[in-house]
Amino acid sequence: MTSSSSSRPSALLLWLLIACGSAAPAAAQTIQPGSLQTLRLADSLARYGQQVGDPWALVVAARLYRASGTSPSPGTTISDPAVAQRRPTEAALIGQARLLAQDRPDFLTALSRELESQPKTAMIGPRVERTLVDAQNRWQMALRFMGGTLATFGIAADPLDDLVLAVRGSDGKPVCEPELRSGELVCRWQPSEAADVRVEVVNRGRATRDVVFFHN
Repeated sequence: MTSSSSSRPSALLLWLLIACGSAAPAAAQTIQPGSLQTLRLADSLARYGQQVGDPWALVVAARLYRASGTSPSPGTTISDPAVAQRRPTEAALIGQARLLAQDRPDFLTALSRELESQPKTAMIGPRVERTLVDAQNRWQMALRFMGGTLATFGIAADPLDDLVLAVRGSDGKPVCEPELRSGELVCRWQPSEAADVRVEVVNRGRATRDVVFFHN
């Protein structure tokens, strides 16, 4: 990709930039039907932009993450870091785009105009991310939930066969019994005070699985 061609977005990226800019963000604690498709597209564009050094792809990925109405999880991944690639934040993607285009004043000017048109407040929606769980392996995350409110953690995959979800407290005991609801395994409980939990997703199958996890 030459400097002149990479200093402006392609027709597809420009269309996505306009489309996700006009889309209304989802309600704060509701996962909208199109959120997962939007996240998958954002993930793909973020990886593409990082691999080929395309700053516009990173900017569009950041816009798509915001348009999904969801937020990254604050949890700490315990699994193998090589497998557990985390969702980038909007700020991180914009920072990477600026770094890639530091010698392109036309891009930086366009980016500044783009950022000025965006809401200045951070999107606080349901925490939604994707992860890969290797065959015959497990994925783990440490999280803290507030006390006195209903806590929710769930996973979605197509299909859910061979996937097992467990949420355990600091004593190692399960805090809830996962239920199958509309193609999702969901665990709900109400801690009396702030509580640390460890989430575990076990893949008993023979193939790596693409799993979406979400929580409040």
